[in-house]
Amino acid sequence: MFLSGDDKATLEARQFVPEIETAVTKRGTGRESADHRDREEVCAAIRDGVAVAIDRLDEIPPYSGLEPPLHARGQILRAVQRLEGRPDSGVDPEVSSDSRRSRPRLEGRDADRRADDPHHRR
Repeated sequence: MFLSGDDKATLEARQFVPEIETAVTKRGTGRESADHRDREEVCAAIRDGVAVAIDRLDEIPPYSGLEPPLHARGQILRAVQRLEGRPDSGVDPEVSSDSRRSRPRLEGRDADRRADDPHHRR
């Protein structure tokens, strides 16, 4: 089992699966800021970590602490919004508690998605 991510993600993964192989890609410095490692160093760390994880596959137990049904929620990042040609509205109002002060108005397919979401608080 292998995980690559920021220093917080790798620390959290080790809390659940201490034997997991990880590669730190960046160090978080704030909610939406980080110090990124050099690209070549990260690629090498991921390649090496995956190779070690494959060699140790029988030694790394799968995480079994979750029971179905599982529900996942995430935050839509501004970069994704820009790639999709949508205006940069900041954080997803479904995730951030402090965004309730200034909710962006959803239009078009975003409003349609929200209307179809049974978990959306109205």
